[in-house]
Amino acid sequence: HPRAMAQYTPDGLRPAPGPFGVLLRARSLVGWGMTEPLRWFAVAHDGTVVRTGMLRPGRLVVASRTVRWMVEIPGWIPPAPVGDRTAVVPILAAWPDD
Repeated sequence: HPRAMAQYTPDGLRPAPGPFGVLLRARSLVGWGMTEPLRWFAVAHDGTVVRTGMLRPGRLVVASRTVRWMVEIPGWIPPAPVGDRTAVVPILAAWPDD
């Protein structure tokens, strides 16, 4: 069965292992309930990366109106550089239970 992007533990949400990213049609991200920081990058309507950063647990990130999508990635993966053009490719994957 597909593996979740995050695992809920009594201490909060922990990212699942693996090189995953989450694409959200939003201009803000919240870190409430997280236990580990996430990297993120903001993408304009034409696919250009316009801002990057780190979302720490308990914090909030709000991007400008030029942003159409926000992408969350694990903290150990470097974000796409500002100015790069991005493409979204859906990936379906399944792993056996650990």
